Amino acid sequence: GMVFGQDVPAGSFLNRAHFFDDRRVAFDLRILPGHRAFSIPVEPDRGVGVFLTPGAHVDVFGPFIGGENEVAPRPLLENAIVMAVGAFDSEAAIRENETPEYSNVTLQAPAEAVAAFLALEVQSVNDLTLVLRNPCEGSLDCVVPTQ
Repeated sequence: GMVFGQDVPAGSFLNRAHFFDDRRVAFDLRILPGHRAFSIPVEPDRGVGVFLTPGAHVDVFGPFIGGENEVAPRPLLENAIVMAVGAFDSEAAIRENETPEYSNVTLQAPAEAVAAFLALEVQSVNDLTLVLRNPCEGSLDCVVPTQ
């Protein structure tokens, strides 16, 4: 939907001037209070491919060198919310494009988790991997859609 850019007196007729024109402003307002949004480069085969859509919940893993010089994946961020897949910021926009191409994903997570992620990400030795998770995990009031 559209977002008001100013107060509108009760009973006034609405026109375009009352709403934000800048798409980024509406996007910014989707960031939950206390959360931060950031983008990371991904390859679609590391991003759960066509199943990754805005609103999905993901964990981000990165490979690290262990004590015996073995590469081991570590979770860098858990339960982040996907805000955009490339330039697509809604599930409908992705559906309109049969095979959307993207090279980055915009996520949001609590500010402290984002800071910790950024500190760990620079130590990662290779590309990051996104792992899709059930959005109901840890929620008592979540309704799982039936097929």
